[in-house]
Amino acid sequence: MNLFMKLFYNYQIIKKVVILLLFTFQLIAQENDSIQNNKIVKFEETFSLYYIIPNQIGNHTLAKDYKNRFGFGSRLTLVSIQNFNIGGGGEYISYEVTNKSNAGNFSYGNYKNAFILINYPIKIVEKLQITPTTAIGLLQFSQRERSIRYSHQNGVNYRAGLSFDYELVEEFDVFFGVEYIYTKFKLNANPEIIDYYGKSNQFQITIGIKFKSPK
Repeated sequence: MNLFMKLFYNYQIIKKVVILLLFTFQLIAQENDSIQNNKIVKFEETFSLYYIIPNQIGNHTLAKDYKNRFGFGSRLTLVSIQNFNIGGGGEYISYEVTNKSNAGNFSYGNYKNAFILINYPIKIVEKLQITPTTAIGLLQFSQRERSIRYSHQNGVNYRAGLSFDYELVEEFDVFFGVEYIYTKFKLNANPEIIDYYGKSNQFQITIGIKFKSPK
């Protein structure tokens, strides 16, 4: 089991603990008629699949020494508290090395990320809503050369963004999203190069579909 799978496994455990705590809170809330009537806690599931158009920006190795290629992601929210949805997701993004003198003797880089998120849907007009999102995640960036040599680098990232969701039918949306993601890698290096190799700034576009539980 590689390190990313361990991180994802830990994320799964955290998710189950959060769900258990929220379920306990829901049982307690049901004893109070006022809380129950206001529906503070609701179990509402949404599942999203999306295509990622990545764009690394700034003065760092992913922006200068790699070419953005493509990515895919998925997200799942399970619980809503006062209309704040809580869930998690995962993403995979592929890069191509363009400057081997800085990036090392590799041809490709893969960016894998698992995160916990909170979003807040805001209805604009009928069938259209805007959804601000914030998240924190763990990641692994892997470099490879024809599946022979590998290099792994771990880190943490923070993101903020929003999506525009259009409802086609009651249980199905299409959406367009934009997000800014700041990543900090765990790196032991000289201070002169830590900013170049130890962080990244990414502006990404997402296009996808969302399945919603019936109301």
